[in-house]
Amino acid sequence: MRACSKWIEEDASSWFDAWDKIPLGFILWHVQELAGKSHMRHALAGAMYLMLVHYSRGKKADRDVGYDFIRRVQNAEGELTKRELQREEAIGREFIAVKEGLPYGEWFSWVNERSGFSYGQVRRYMRLAREAEKTSREYA
Repeated sequence: MRACSKWIEEDASSWFDAWDKIPLGFILWHVQELAGKSHMRHALAGAMYLMLVHYSRGKKADRDVGYDFIRRVQNAEGELTKRELQREEAIGREFIAVKEGLPYGEWFSWVNERSGFSYGQVRRYMRLAREAEKTSREYA
């Protein structure tokens, strides 16, 4: 509450809304892994503060938090931004078009010699493109 005092004074309802969105059980479960390595109260307070800032929708706490930290965590966990995901889906669509234009049996050699990507990456990009297309058809 001390870290968010300005936010609480200015808009307490959005502060409570942010609390309602916090997955407290999930946080507690992960913080328990720090037992014996850190003070549990401090670890829990830090995790909850981070989630409050995440759900603050621009209101933030009294102190600015660098969102580059959250981005580094997302990168470490392999989570793509929307832009990165769209880029990979576009690359996948290009690979699908190339594969459809090649004669049977030449696809694997084309990937190895000309794509600049590993076969596993190419397959992943194509899978992302197919999933995106399938999702867009379901919502259309």
